[in-house]
Amino acid sequence: MAIPPKRRPRNEISYLTDTEATALLAAPDQATRAGGRDHAMFQLAVTAGLRVSEFPALQVGDVHLGVGAHVLCHGKGRKNRTHPWTGRPCKS
Repeated sequence: MAIPPKRRPRNEISYLTDTEATALLAAPDQATRAGGRDHAMFQLAVTAGLRVSEFPALQVGDVHLGVGAHVLCHGKGRKNRTHPWTGRPCKS
């Protein structure tokens, strides 16, 4: 009873607003090769809601284009998630 419980303030999870996501997608110069790559990565992250830790695990075979386009993500706790790919940011 004399030992106090471990309590600490929890960090509040914040997400990008629509204006922040639009600014992030507009930042890379798409005229250059690196800018096109960066824009594609940001577009995928915003659209699929990927965590930063899920990006290194992505492989070319995880992105399926065509009819029913989707991205297969390997996330925390060995869980796999499938996100539809619409090509435009989703609103949360």
